[in-house]
Amino acid sequence: MRDKVTMAKRTVTKTDMLVARNIKRLRGIYSISRRELEEKAGIAYGILDQIETFHKPAGKTIQKRITDALACPLTELYMEETLRKVMEPAALYLKERQKRLLDAAEHLSDRQVDETLDFMEWLLARKNMTRGAKKK
Repeated sequence: MRDKVTMAKRTVTKTDMLVARNIKRLRGIYSISRRELEEKAGIAYGILDQIETFHKPAGKTIQKRITDALACPLTELYMEETLRKVMEPAALYLKERQKRLLDAAEHLSDRQVDETLDFMEWLLARKNMTRGAKKK
């Protein structure tokens, strides 16, 4: 698959195409038409058609309006199908706070993830040390 598709003097990237497919998938899950979602999200008529047919990329503002209208996290628009298949069964067993932590982690840089993991490991080690001290 080519990295970019150019249509009507607009460039749509693979990421834009992923977002468009996920918007269409979410509309199917929520059983909502393009027009209904445009109204609910406050988007101009015909924009979703252009996005879902890869004629126009969905900007960040439109993405936010769509996810707000559907009451789903913005990260849902960027999730690959293979990742979704792995995460959905596991998500059933996560507490709400754990889900929020995972959603937040998706927006961190690699360095921030490493620093956060180091901090969490330190916290767990400290917790285990205090448990050991209480048992004595």
